[in-house]
Order: sequence, then C-alpha cells, then structure tokens
Amino acid sequence: MDIEKLFKTNDISLAAFLLTQGVLLVDIVSAGKFRFDFVLSDSEKCELLGRAYLNNAPAPAQELFSKREMLISEVKNSSSSKFESRRGRTVSVKDDSK
Repeated sequence: MDIEKLFKTNDISLAAFLLTQGVLLVDIVSAGKFRFDFVLSDSEKCELLGRAYLNNAPAPAQELFSKREMLISEVKNSSSSKFESRRGRTVSVKDDSK
C-alpha cells in the first residue's frame, strides 16, 4: 500500500468515525508512552470525512461506539508486537517512540 495514500490520526473518536464511513484500519502505531496513532487507508477520503466530522456529521451511534470500543480493545492488547483484531486480521503495532 502506498504510504502517501495513508491517513494517520491520534484522535480515537475521529478514527472510529472514519471506520463507520467505510475507511479501513491499516495499522496502529505506538507514538510514545500511552499514545497511539491510527493509520487508515485512503487519505483523500479521510481528509474529506475529517472535515465533515469536525462539522458534526451524523454517524450511527451504536456503530460509532462499537468501533471506538474495538479500537480501545486493540490498543489495550497491544503490549505484544502483533495482535488479532475482532475481524480476525492481524494488526501490527510498531514502536516509533525510540
């Protein structure tokens, strides 16, 4: 996947919103102690949706909370270098804090 087409945010609520809009989670990267960046596909789509999010775009509440809880769960389970998401795919966690 082309790195220039990826979107990165440390805002878990924005990441959850983007997931409800069909954007794919590519990776979760450690950004230091207790900090993580969520890497998502399609930066162009994410930029447009991010503006909509900041302007209070609607999203299905149940799905939004579900995606946020999934991200929290994956971050909590990230003490190892790789872990399984609820979707069954492997998401790597790279430590960029060094």
